[in-house]
Amino acid sequence: MYSTNPTIYTMITFKLLLKIVELLVYCATVNSVRFSIEKNDRIMFIGDSSTFQGSTTPHGFVNIFEEELKKQFGKATVFNAAINMATNEQIREKIIEGGAIKYYMPTKIIMVSGHDQFVNYTSTSLKTLRCEIESIMAAVVDIPVSLIFCSTLLYGEKVDGTNEMDEVVEDFVGMTQRVAKVYDAMFIDLYSKQHKYLETTNIDNLSSSILTNNGTALNAHGHALVATTLMEELGLNQGVTSDDTADNILVAKQRDALKRRQERVRIREFDLKQSGIHSTIVSAI
Repeated sequence: MYSTNPTIYTMITFKLLLKIVELLVYCATVNSVRFSIEKNDRIMFIGDSSTFQGSTTPHGFVNIFEEELKKQFGKATVFNAAINMATNEQIREKIIEGGAIKYYMPTKIIMVSGHDQFVNYTSTSLKTLRCEIESIMAAVVDIPVSLIFCSTLLYGEKVDGTNEMDEVVEDFVGMTQRVAKVYDAMFIDLYSKQHKYLETTNIDNLSSSILTNNGTALNAHGHALVATTLMEELGLNQGVTSDDTADNILVAKQRDALKRRQERVRIREFDLKQSGIHSTIVSAI
């Protein structure tokens, strides 16, 4: 039988309204702009140290991304114009307004927002930081090019929320996502992707060593995850079969973490059994 209690109906209606509000907020914040990489695209990476290192190390994510383009299209036109230790102002003045874009003539720009761009900020100065990010996007919008804006990367690998910069990083990621929506840029959330990966692999809650060397600088696995995420989001992850690809590196890493977890369970079960046997012997005595 159906209840005729008006209080129950009121509670149900209230819960439904809450769900509707949550859905509306989600739709308002999620960026729906999507781009895919095409054969004749000229791709330019911009950013600070994080992106700069994507080309200066053999396993860098820019190098992996470029190699995947060559596999799928037979060629690749990729430029890395990132500046080591760059501020937002330097990115805008030297790369966007300084002639690099006119020189390389890219069809798509991929900007990975790195640590150099926000490390000296706090949540209270987020408005200033937003103005700087907006000035970069506004400058790109004036050029006939598609902008793909990627969130910042990890600043510490702990998964329990105790990294020193967690609050600042999360505020920064949320802010850049909202700005990207305003300027019709595609937004790729690298930070959330990294964090989700660590939830299944960082079983010891380490501050570094899984995706980074020191909590910030990406190691080989970190670069592989960034490259894989970019390829997936931009429709480039089909047909990847080589043992050296980013996908297989990450799968191997996850498999190793699972083995360690299973081994811990076996050790714990063995200790419990031994404890039970010991208790039984003591009781008998």
